[in-house]
Order: sequence, then structure tokens, then C-alpha cells
Amino acid sequence: MERLNIAEKNHQDWFGGHYFSDQQYDPEFEEIVRKFLCGDVLVHGALSNVQRALVMLTALTASQTWKPLSKYVLAALGMGAAPEEIKETLYQCAPYIGVEKVKCALDEASQRPPRQSPNIHASMATWLVASRE
Repeated sequence: MERLNIAEKNHQDWFGGHYFSDQQYDPEFEEIVRKFLCGDVLVHGALSNVQRALVMLTALTASQTWKPLSKYVLAALGMGAAPEEIKETLYQCAPYIGVEKVKCALDEASQRPPRQSPNIHASMATWLVASRE
């Protein structure tokens, strides 16, 4: 497959084709980012898709990039990550970036982004909330 086909397939597989379609930014920039992330980054290396997704969640948490975090949680679930793996990944960030930042990440992880499946989100949010009690 050529790069554009790979990018479109990964965009669909990882984000249901929605991640870059609802942005309020420059459409040209969004296309460049989508092609780079989905066409180059996601196909490179020896990590599994679950490992890639958990690394993405770690990076978003460490950089305090809260807004897209819930979309990446859904992508991780879609790639086969278990809710326990997602929660543990966020927990492991605490000693390095701070407890309060991880609390923010957990709050954001339990939010359902618009246009996403409530069933996937509900299971993640229910699991996160129940595990905090």
C-alpha cells in the first residue's frame, strides 16, 4: 500500500476516521498531521499497537495535553488495550510527573469524546470510577 492508503486505513482503525475531521484548525495542517501520524509513525518500529497506544497515553499525560486524551483512550481500547492496562499506564506516570497531573489524566480518560461509541467509553469510565472507590 502506498502511504496515503496506509494513513487512511490507520486513521480509520485507530480513530474511527473522526480524530482529524472535527478539528477547528487549519485543514491543511490537520491533513499533514494525519498523514504523518497515521502514515509514518504508526507503521514504524517493533511495538505492538497496544504498546504504541500506551506510549501515546504516557506522552499526552506527561506533556499535560488533556484535550485529546479521551480520544486516545478510545483508540487504545480499540487496539486491544485492557482498561486495567490504561489505568496502570497512567498510574505509572505519577512518580515521574506528579500525582495531580495523573489525576487530571484519569479525569480526562473517563470523558467520552463526541461522536464516539458510548459502549466502549461506558466500560472504561465505569471501570475507572469503580476502581477508584
